[in-house]
Amino acid sequence: GQVTDTDTPYASASGQGVGTIGAAYTKADMSSTTTAGLFIMSLEAKDKCGFRYTGTHLQAEDPSSPGYNSQGVKVHFKPFERKYLKTEPAHVIGEAIAGTIYPNIDFRCGTNGGIDGTNSVTAQLSKAGNYSVTVSVGGEISSEHEILVTPAEFAAFEVIQPAFANIVAGVSSSLGIVLMDSHGNSINEFYDSLHETDFGGESWSQLVHGDSGSDDAAAESSRVSDDLKKLRVTSHAFDFVYDGVDTMMRVFFHAPGNHTIEIEADTAPHPTVHTFSVMVNQADDWVSALTNGLEAPTETDRLKPTVVAYGKDLFVWGGARAQGGLPVEYKSDMYKLSNGLAMKDSLAYKRTIGSLGNLKASSAGGDVVLELTLNTLEIIGMGRMSSSCMDMVFTLPNNGHKLPHYIHPIPGCMAEDTKVFLRIPQGTEAASLDMYYGNSHMVESGGVSDEEEAKKVFDVVQDVGNMSPSSATVQPYKLLATLYDSHASAASQWISPNYRDGSTEFVAAGVHTVSHADKYCTASPWKASSLARSQGHHSIEIVGTKDSTTITMDGVVIKQDSVGSKFEGVTVSSQFVTDGLVYVMPYSSGLSPVSSSGTAGDERVSWVSDRSWQPVATTGSPTARYGQAGSLLKDTYYLFGGERSGYAFSDLWTFDFASSAFSFVPVASASPSGRYDHAAVALDGETFVVIGGRDSAGNAHRDMWAYTTSTNAWSKVGEIASPAFGLAAASAGGDVYVFGGMEPAGLVSNRFQKCTPQVLGGSLSFTCSDITGGCPLELGQSVLDVGISPRYEHSMFTYGADVYVYGGGSSSSEMADPKIYKFEPSSCGWSVANSNFVPYNGFAGPMEDGLFLHTTDANGLLMAPL
Repeated sequence: GQVTDTDTPYASASGQGVGTIGAAYTKADMSSTTTAGLFIMSLEAKDKCGFRYTGTHLQAEDPSSPGYNSQGVKVHFKPFERKYLKTEPAHVIGEAIAGTIYPNIDFRCGTNGGIDGTNSVTAQLSKAGNYSVTVSVGGEISSEHEILVTPAEFAAFEVIQPAFANIVAGVSSSLGIVLMDSHGNSINEFYDSLHETDFGGESWSQLVHGDSGSDDAAAESSRVSDDLKKLRVTSHAFDFVYDGVDTMMRVFFHAPGNHTIEIEADTAPHPTVHTFSVMVNQADDWVSALTNGLEAPTETDRLKPTVVAYGKDLFVWGGARAQGGLPVEYKSDMYKLSNGLAMKDSLAYKRTIGSLGNLKASSAGGDVVLELTLNTLEIIGMGRMSSSCMDMVFTLPNNGHKLPHYIHPIPGCMAEDTKVFLRIPQGTEAASLDMYYGNSHMVESGGVSDEEEAKKVFDVVQDVGNMSPSSATVQPYKLLATLYDSHASAASQWISPNYRDGSTEFVAAGVHTVSHADKYCTASPWKASSLARSQGHHSIEIVGTKDSTTITMDGVVIKQDSVGSKFEGVTVSSQFVTDGLVYVMPYSSGLSPVSSSGTAGDERVSWVSDRSWQPVATTGSPTARYGQAGSLLKDTYYLFGGERSGYAFSDLWTFDFASSAFSFVPVASASPSGRYDHAAVALDGETFVVIGGRDSAGNAHRDMWAYTTSTNAWSKVGEIASPAFGLAAASAGGDVYVFGGMEPAGLVSNRFQKCTPQVLGGSLSFTCSDITGGCPLELGQSVLDVGISPRYEHSMFTYGADVYVYGGGSSSSEMADPKIYKFEPSSCGWSVANSNFVPYNGFAGPMEDGLFLHTTDANGLLMAPL
């Protein structure tokens, strides 16, 4: 009885005619990517006849809302995670996040009668991430979409501090920096890196140095970026690296004490500044510079040699083999410790991993692979290791053979149960291994998803996306793989170590819904296990020997029988999905997996990949001697004097590091008399000064002589207060400072002198004053105030703007003073730089990151931050 136009169909029996919107005829138009905030999409709602409808037919999705109509058009946004396996903790694809967004539907368009109308749907999408967008009509899905919501513009940042109580001077540590938009989204999560195109092509991994000699030193780094324009760090003696890949600011504090860090970012309308303080602890003892094999050759055990630091290498020349404290064999050869002076570039901690059983028996038939479970979350949480776990190395005991290792992507790094696989060479005789870790400034191989390193660990490494037949046959074997299960109701996602076309007897594991839709299955024959399926990534492990086969998924054994199997090549079903590789390794039943956690027993060390003592093939070497002294001028070392069998030398030599060649320097002018046990100190790049010493008769001297390379001439430039030998000197601020020595009548001195230079008529001279009791008009503590005892044959050197004294001996016994003393010329004051070290005898000097001590103990080299 309804009257209609003849060309207007009435509602059909299926409810799709005029007046009824159809799911098949409704279209949504939206961008696949947007920024956090208000999102707008267009929706065209139509019936079967092509008429368009406006907002009166659109309903909110939330069934609990008053306006809900089950027959209406509904739109809803549901967030989900789409993070794949990567170097940081593994995430699951497709994991739903609680909460669905029901937008307020805004009907802005349309004409009378609802013809030719489009609708605008708005939703407040503040949380960055992936969203599924579903449009439905009358309960029937019309269309499904995915959109990526990226963070809005940079608005603020947050600094995640580690356990700062664990930060020690001279050890690389990490701070986490999170850049955020105005909605609280982390910008870091949505960029693989924050450099190159994002930052004007300038890498964020550039190292910025602070001025280690100034309390108000500042390091400022400017970057061209719309998100973060400036990162300024203000600190005393502080270096940092910011790496957007793992959102870490890597810090290295040279000195203990309270440090202030200020980070400033250019945000609108005003800059954002974050300031915090860090108390950096003093090192509690010397750090042993570990050498290959953990030992120094006996040839480096010498009395009064020349010890020179050049670059990161340490050179030892001359000296004498001693017996009863006296020289019995004079030396003229040279040894070099390669990479000896690398502390900031080294790994900082050592952990011994024991209880490995009999590795020799396990590896008797060939290499074996050890599975280690490691609590990396604990170490990273203490700021000791980078969040990528790339600063980690394993060796056989005593810094032996370096072992290839691989970190499995599930659960990956920064986890309580990180899986590390190490390849142990055949015939290894050891019950423990050494792990070295901790330097966020450096990167070693063996990280998560490092395919090249994986090939060194496993016998077979195959990419499922590019599967090729394997010619390897392994028994016993262990196969490792990861499976992504979408939880589809019909699927075939399995992996086999020995399937061949037409095979009826093979080993396989995974999803096979023909056998069971809700359980993981094994073959052959195909059977359901007790483990229920779930969406996400899952680990698969298949172990086969000649007598048994065991299949484990997610740590649960799902098949174990007495039928043996061999690895004959990886086969996967066509639907098998994984983000990782497939690994096969030799298996030893006698080598059980081990675990390691807790840092209490970890030892502070300095480890680099190739630190070793090596003889240097020199040419033109001087006559063997000991007690000589010299100075490094630019790239050439100048050596003067020395003693052999009662004869004191007065000759001058140079050593060229590039050619390893010594050269005698003939000097036409008057020269210092023959002497040994003297001090030598460089003034600049072309002049050094020789001070004191004793002659062949044992008489001490007090004269000062300067040699200048440009004139090839010596000149007498002054005298110190008293004749002395075994004294030490250092130059700072243009002045020369002299401390201690053995004075006449066997008096061991703690005399401290300041020698000030002056140039008159082109001639250099020094005027020395005794400041043992302090400086006039200065309030700094004196030698006597601090209690620096008399000593000789000690070390004295300049680091930054300050002068340091360490070691030496007294008249009655060898010095047992563990303190390192610091003198600040700016205040003319002494202080104790380090007081809790074990005392060692040896030669101490400065290096880039602190102090080195060449000694006959502890592999020949110790280190300490300054």
